[in-house]
Amino acid sequence: MSLDLDVVARQLDIARSEIQPSLGASVYNFGRQAIETQPQGDNQPLNRLLLQAPGVTQDSFGQLHVRNDHANL
Repeated sequence: MSLDLDVVARQLDIARSEIQPSLGASVYNFGRQAIETQPQGDNQPLNRLLLQAPGVTQDSFGQLHVRNDHANL
């Protein structure tokens, strides 16, 4: 039984290492110039900066949600 689990675990490790993170996901970057052109520039709070990214919303409690997710921000 433990040999079977070991084989399955190794197969999963191999499959996991072959996944390309760029597939099925989008990336949005804030460069230095983009941050500096914001109204408060470098002094802008991080939550205000993140709200400029697509898919980021703020609820009535002030919490941020990426793609409407409630956890693991």
